[in-house]
Amino acid sequence: MVEDYPTIVVLGVELDKENFPVLYDWAKSNPGTLAKQLQSIADKWHGGDLNMAAICLESDLK
Repeated sequence: MVEDYPTIVVLGVELDKENFPVLYDWAKSNPGTLAKQLQSIADKWHGGDLNMAAICLESDLK
C-alpha cells in the first residue's frame, strides 16, 4: 500500500497512487484536463459513470 501520497479527488472520483498511478500523476500536473477527459469518457461510453471511466482510462494508459 502506498501511504506516502494523499488521495486526489477529481469530479468525485478518489484517485490514489496505488490503484491509479497514471491518473494520479495526471491529476497532480493538470487536474482540469483530466476532469474534462473523464467527463467526456463517462458521458460517451459509461452512461455518466465517472468511476468506471477512471478505471478504464487508467487501464488503457498503462
